[in-house]
Amino acid sequence: MYFPSKRDLWLGVAIFGIIGFTTLFILVDLGITMVSIIMILSFLFAAWLWFGTGYYIEDEMIRIKCGPFRSKVNIKDIELIKKTNNPISSPALSLDRIELKSANRLLAIISPKDKMKFAEVLKEKNPNISIEL
Repeated sequence: MYFPSKRDLWLGVAIFGIIGFTTLFILVDLGITMVSIIMILSFLFAAWLWFGTGYYIEDEMIRIKCGPFRSKVNIKDIELIKKTNNPISSPALSLDRIELKSANRLLAIISPKDKMKFAEVLKEKNPNISIEL
């Protein structure tokens, strides 16, 4: 089952606005240069992250995708799903996030668009999970 990441509008405007305006000014001022090519590639990379971030629940694993970055969390290791606004770098496109924790460590910070449904599906697979949303 696929859960897309929630996306904060302000974050998208900040990322694409900065890269887009910088690229536009470089192109207008200097024409196509190595710098403008790098900026265009940066824009494409940001788009890959923006549109390629989501979470797949498959059997006993959560597959986390964020552009080219991938990770997995074993559902049996999760003991707590907790709401957080922690701004730490993570595969999440919103500050409306959840933490997946085990007894002794943080497994992941993510931002599924439908946090409650995401937590319910995980609870079905691992009834020992505590939910604090």
